[in-house]
Amino acid sequence: MKGAEIIAKRYLNHQHSRREGHFNRYMQSNTYTGRRIDYNSDTRREQRERNDKQHRHMTQDIVGVCETHLKYDDVLHVNSYNWIGQNRKHLHKNAKTGSGGVGFFVKKSYYKMFDIGVLDTSFEGILWVYFKHKKSDFKFSVCVAYLPPENSTRQVDKDVFFDTLISQVYEHQNSGPFFICGDFNSRFGDENDCIVGVDDLCPRDVVDFKYNSYGNTFIDFLISVNCCTLNGKNFVNNDFTYISTKGCSVVDYCIVPYDNLNLFKDFCVIRANDLVTSAGFDVKGVDLKLIPDHSLIKWSID
Repeated sequence: MKGAEIIAKRYLNHQHSRREGHFNRYMQSNTYTGRRIDYNSDTRREQRERNDKQHRHMTQDIVGVCETHLKYDDVLHVNSYNWIGQNRKHLHKNAKTGSGGVGFFVKKSYYKMFDIGVLDTSFEGILWVYFKHKKSDFKFSVCVAYLPPENSTRQVDKDVFFDTLISQVYEHQNSGPFFICGDFNSRFGDENDCIVGVDDLCPRDVVDFKYNSYGNTFIDFLISVNCCTLNGKNFVNNDFTYISTKGCSVVDYCIVPYDNLNLFKDFCVIRANDLVTSAGFDVKGVDLKLIPDHSLIKWSID
């Protein structure tokens, strides 16, 4: 199973195969944070060519998205995908667009193999989705989460957010393998994301040495649920996940259980400019502000 994201902030990949009595699983997860790229003047032919090119590039099975900015019951539409989303319920009466919001694109063909549905949507900004294989007992769950930055007009109490996520991990951890992917706006420098001397984990390659007020709470959350960040571990290319004129930081993470860390391979960060170019888009003449300032992160699971 493969996955990706195209609109705002999250790419989440899964790959899965069935072989003669043995269920081999390959999962690849991407996280991509930013805004959609808008073109102000396109002919219909140019639009069709661009859509065809984008559709050919979209080979993923599951796509996690953060900051959808959808309102009320709005949904996102992409050919060959179904949308499972959670929109913010309370908006300012004069708001032209929504804010926040998370969700998943799931390839329509995937519904032939799995029973798929919402596992937990009880807390705004956190969405769990379950996958139960129709011809075996195999099941797994994926979570996408968004914690607004400190001093945001939509700031969320970080303690309530992480306490909720802890409770959800405890509740759903027996529902098969899982990982959590999202923008946590948390920076914890070169602090360990586990208990040294107790948890035997590979060292973390650090690129962001700065901290913010969410950092310690984020680490406490990881230790409480026996999970760690995949960022900087088992990596092919490690880099900042947020890059702008304001500076660079690591705020987007893949979170996995200690016991499953050895299954996660080839962690990689791809900057947004490289992603847009590889997708076949010509960004000449496009306002650079419209290109996402968050990088794509991806990985595979054996």
